[in-house]
Amino acid sequence: MTQLTILTPTWNRRPLLSRLVASLTAQDVPPGSFAWLVVDDGSTDGTADYVRDLEECAPFPVKLIVRENGGKHRALNTGVPWLTTPWVLVLDSDDWIVPGGLGNALGEIAAADGQPGISAIVSPRVFGDRPRPRYPAHAGPMDYATWRSTYFKSDFSMLVRTDAMRATPFPEFDGENFIAESAVYARAFATGGIRLSNAEIMGAEYQKAGLSAKMRANRVSCPLGAMHTYRCQLDAGMRGRQRVRSWMNYHRFRCHARQRGVLSRSDPAAGGLVWRPAGWILFALDRMAARSRKS
Repeated sequence: MTQLTILTPTWNRRPLLSRLVASLTAQDVPPGSFAWLVVDDGSTDGTADYVRDLEECAPFPVKLIVRENGGKHRALNTGVPWLTTPWVLVLDSDDWIVPGGLGNALGEIAAADGQPGISAIVSPRVFGDRPRPRYPAHAGPMDYATWRSTYFKSDFSMLVRTDAMRATPFPEFDGENFIAESAVYARAFATGGIRLSNAEIMGAEYQKAGLSAKMRANRVSCPLGAMHTYRCQLDAGMRGRQRVRSWMNYHRFRCHARQRGVLSRSDPAAGGLVWRPAGWILFALDRMAARSRKS
């Protein structure tokens, strides 16, 4: 039985997909161990034709879905109903599987299948020659707030049970094309299910025009999604500095939502009012930075 689907949402990243495909092809795993599902989010650079060719000749199962451009979160929502394996790994077009990475992933999955309480396996991503942070040994699963507040060190790979992805789709706000993946993970694992691992699975190379490089701009232009994300983090029970930051950013992007006219001034703020002035300051700094870029 195929255990794992690599799910890749992509938009106009045709040149980068060759590297990703080469990394998948180079994996030394039994035939049929994994499948690759690609959601083309309205690309105009030949991505769909490239993947269609791979459907015919790749040494592993490939499935293509084409949709109108709507952002990564909508592409993931489109892809999840097509998953036929018990586990999924989201692999962006600028990511790849490191040598031996799929074997490591399948080993982690086999171990987790003996522990039904585990629904996600988190390990640090590999970024070139940069030193990799390592998680301390941890015997049992933990909730999202514990991981994020105590153990979060850098960007990560996350193997997720497909049932958990199906149960917590991304919210879709009209007129917004971005929302952080933590909006889903904070809900999916609010009560537990995360196991830490130091297994090397995937590498990454962020692009200058990618989502990570434009994180602040994306959140400013999509403030309802940003508010929702920080609200989910707070509801999951974030602690310490992470909780303070979540409240500050919730009020920050609430200001952006009101400024953009997508949130009524009569809508009440949800708690954390002591951090509202800090949110106003961050909002003002965002506005100053935007004006500086235009001048």
